[in-house]
Amino acid sequence: MAIAAIPLSNYGLTGWVDPAKIHTGDLIKADNIDLSYGHMLQKEGGTIKVNAVAISGSPSIVAGFDYFPVPSTQRRVIATSDGRLFKDDMSGTFATTLKSGLAADQIVQMIEGGAESQGRNKKLFICNGSDPVQVLSGDAATTVNIGANAPADWTATNQPTFLFKFRNTLAGGGNVNDPYRVYISGAADQEDFRAISGGITLSVFPGEGQRLVAGITALGKGYLWKYPSGIYFILDDDNSSGNWVIKRLTGEYGAAPTPHAVAQIDQGTIAFLSSAGDIILMQETPGRLTGVEFVNLTKALNLRTFMKATFDLARLNKSQLRWYPDKLQLHVLLSSINSGKEDRRMILDFADEKTRVHVSNKDTNEALWMELDANRIERPIIGDNIGFVRKIDQSSRTLEGASAYTMSVETVASDFSDVAPEFSVKKLFYRLHLEYEISGNSDVAIQVLIDGHDKGTVIFNQAAGGSVLPFQLDQFLSGNEIRRRSRDIAGEGYYIALRIIETTTNNPRLARVWIEFEPLEMATHAWRGFGSNLNH
Repeated sequence: MAIAAIPLSNYGLTGWVDPAKIHTGDLIKADNIDLSYGHMLQKEGGTIKVNAVAISGSPSIVAGFDYFPVPSTQRRVIATSDGRLFKDDMSGTFATTLKSGLAADQIVQMIEGGAESQGRNKKLFICNGSDPVQVLSGDAATTVNIGANAPADWTATNQPTFLFKFRNTLAGGGNVNDPYRVYISGAADQEDFRAISGGITLSVFPGEGQRLVAGITALGKGYLWKYPSGIYFILDDDNSSGNWVIKRLTGEYGAAPTPHAVAQIDQGTIAFLSSAGDIILMQETPGRLTGVEFVNLTKALNLRTFMKATFDLARLNKSQLRWYPDKLQLHVLLSSINSGKEDRRMILDFADEKTRVHVSNKDTNEALWMELDANRIERPIIGDNIGFVRKIDQSSRTLEGASAYTMSVETVASDFSDVAPEFSVKKLFYRLHLEYEISGNSDVAIQVLIDGHDKGTVIFNQAAGGSVLPFQLDQFLSGNEIRRRSRDIAGEGYYIALRIIETTTNNPRLARVWIEFEPLEMATHAWRGFGSNLNH
């Protein structure tokens, strides 16, 4: 007899098909799961509506921002696909129409700024590439066009497609009449870009790439991305802004054509979505001449084939990246093939030693932003395609407090040769043990596949019962016991895979599956000797 474990939360999705590259516990399906709870696999948190009634006309919500005009006042600002801006007092009514009549079906970005000196209002700047930049000053009931001292190039429909804060100024660009130029305001007034007020413009390697699409200040510099290739930074070491210049960082990568393609993860790391649909990390590295190094996570995790087969990469201009700091997750909005909407969130979990990837398909996410909750923790908010704003990652496992959604997991077919090379032989599989945390009187079904053939489904109740393991989760994780239940299975073959599908409003919390088997092609006594060392 031998026994080997299939961990369920260690690795996340894999794109590898080469057995030499596969780990037991890699997943080939990981839909609507969460790996952040005590190193266990559980169902992704649910969704509830913020607004009980859809925004009039049921437009898509294309951008949102958690805005504090003063520290004691929180506002929720959204942009809709039909060219309107709304403000909510956190009641969910969106009673204030800030602006209407803006260009429809634009990519909208919001950046906070203002408060340049004592007595000046906090501001929210909103750009869409077609209309003058909109400015929400303080807690006003309407937005206004950016002041008359905006760049002269920002005229008619030649407007910036991206904005970012740089030093104490506002910077932006992407206007179609000069797509290779970045504009930087003066520090005393972020609406004043005149040279007399300290405003400057910098040409960014004209002719390289198609246009500037995104910018961010991070890692001590102001960085700029072009589509489809080119990353640059503003060299601002000189005290005089007149001596600032643009330097090329790399021509290997560029960004997807949206200002939402870039997100800062921490003080030393930026993530961006490349024009090819790769997730790239740009990490501060003092040992490099450029000061940074690039890690292509899509390549490192071998997810390129998965990305191409799963997502519509022609809609990368609609993608958005957001960092979820409480769970150390990067969320990427993507469109499934032929859906015509952003109905997938690819989630990269950085909480463990290995970056783990899974996918959420339970919501339509046309926009994603972070919002402080009652406990002052940033939580994800989405805007959908029918006029609703929704809170996700809720404690219930329901949609709108009522309907269920499906958690679906499938492990890679494993012969356990990565656990012990001797396990590569043909085996008689005869018992399956599930380790779980008590989560109520509900069942989890596990389908067993041996060499690709369905060998039946075993059911595990998640209530108290089974063997109590000699450890318990910390009190802050509810202090529930870890239990183990066993079920008989039957089948001969080399490889075993498991499918776990949960379709109710329950939330199973699963740790590991142990598989007992008898090797069939070597001396039985040798296996028993080896297996006794692995048995728990």
